[in-house]
Amino acid sequence: MENLRIVIVTAYYYPLNVPRAFRATELAHEFARRGHQVTVINAITVLNSDGVLLSIDKTPNVKLINLHAFKWCIDSSKKVQYSNSGFFSNIKQYLGKFLFYISTNKWFYLYLKVKNLLTFEQKYDLLISIGLPFAIHWAVAHKIAGRNIADCYVADYGDPFSKFNIATKVAPYFQFIEKKCINRFDFISIPTDIAINSYRWLKDDDHIKVKDSILTELNYRHIRQILYLHLLLLAYSILIFGILKYF
Repeated sequence: MENLRIVIVTAYYYPLNVPRAFRATELAHEFARRGHQVTVINAITVLNSDGVLLSIDKTPNVKLINLHAFKWCIDSSKKVQYSNSGFFSNIKQYLGKFLFYISTNKWFYLYLKVKNLLTFEQKYDLLISIGLPFAIHWAVAHKIAGRNIADCYVADYGDPFSKFNIATKVAPYFQFIEKKCINRFDFISIPTDIAINSYRWLKDDDHIKVKDSILTELNYRHIRQILYLHLLLLAYSILIFGILKYF
């Protein structure tokens, strides 16, 4: 079985306790376990309260590159503080929603940071961009434009972004931005075929991969196994996150 050079670009990675971090970490580890050379480019760095770097991965065949675009401090001695309800807190909440609607707020800043910091050390067989947030797809699309970075580019989605997302709303012009960005990827991967209608405006069905679909654009005999694992781990991450919410 031929080994691949794989690069994964993600906002979240171990030890962050969020589904996208589970997704990226388990995917990288399983690829490495199968003998592939994996580079993980991680945007958000995790530190403890003393400033010690926690975003470290010593797994064989995995090379973790921290961009330090954002820094996330974990302090177990502090409890989460909730803001009091009231007029001014409501104004702040509505202002935050408005800023997100017109700019995606902090995620636009993440896009700018990743776009400036992101570099690729070599040519890869497979590049996987893991969104949420969409800022990662946006920054990766900017970097791969006109460059021969990989043989195959995959934009991994957990939720829709500019259309068909009832939880978070953004201005209509983001649809143009999203469409232009995703045109630079070969495939979209989504967790379930139930959601496929939300992505058909971005890619045709042959380029939207769900469950056991095949990345036929790469001429490797084991590519079916890779895609199956890629989507299986996403479903696993979502399941685990759902279970943990009850504990």
